[in-house]
Amino acid sequence: MRIYFAGPLFTPYERSFIDQCAAQLRSEGFEVFVPHEIPLPDPEYLANLTKEQFNTIFAGTIQMPMVDERVAIFNEVGRVLVEKYQGGYHNFVRSCSPRLYDQGNGLLERLVTEFPRFNDVSDYHGNKVQIFKLAQLGIWGMHLALSPRGHWKLEDASELTAFADYIVPVGLRVMGIFEYAKELEDQINNLQEVKRDSDAEVELRASSIYCIALLTEEINKRRPGMTPLLMPQLDFRFWKSYHATHWPHHLTPASRALRIWCSVTGAPAILNMGFGVESVSGANRVPFPPTRRIAFSIGDFKRLSFEQLQ
Repeated sequence: MRIYFAGPLFTPYERSFIDQCAAQLRSEGFEVFVPHEIPLPDPEYLANLTKEQFNTIFAGTIQMPMVDERVAIFNEVGRVLVEKYQGGYHNFVRSCSPRLYDQGNGLLERLVTEFPRFNDVSDYHGNKVQIFKLAQLGIWGMHLALSPRGHWKLEDASELTAFADYIVPVGLRVMGIFEYAKELEDQINNLQEVKRDSDAEVELRASSIYCIALLTEEINKRRPGMTPLLMPQLDFRFWKSYHATHWPHHLTPASRALRIWCSVTGAPAILNMGFGVESVSGANRVPFPPTRRIAFSIGDFKRLSFEQLQ
């Protein structure tokens, strides 16, 4: 059995705790994979990462799809950080205004410009549709993690939209808020690919953002005097409730989000590095990659004995 062990790394204590747990597991004879032991966060390593190294890190029982695209993304991000920001993403963040939009110097504006991988834009009948799913999600996550500690805060978090992926449309469809054209309904139910940047894919993503915006506005009208609900918070309610539903979702190959699934339980593992494919589907969800890994959170691990792991 190979155990995948990950958790928060925002403090030296958290990193040390994971290291100690991994060492104890290994002393008991378990094979343990700890993501932060691989120097992926090192921009110089990323800038020079080869396809062979990538395949070794993400080895499984199948060949991970879109490997060339993923390696190119790692290389690009690493090169930019090394050449312009002394190898530190924090240097890039500090060089930006702590706002999404600030006359071109906002963090979101700079992120999608200097790191083209984040420039999530589609053409829709000659119109440029800016989705920026992963860029916004990364900024929101950073805000949630760092603002309570006083290290960094996004000053215009209310400008964030929903994170247009493949789960929110499922929730909207199940709740009867979305109604698909018969052709699209059949396409999704029969697990047929919805092409990237097709009318259907752009409409699904853009309509999800619009619906979440309208719902957020209406909910806030019913909560006068309370802290306004933000669109990412409502987005999470949909994701949390419907990411494991058996209702099928649309399938679109993309390099937006890497989700590694535990082949033992079918539950999502803890790694989401922002490089992957949105191509697992409802009742037919397949572990990706299908290796024998088990994902634990720190809290889960504290409640497990070594005997239970066997």
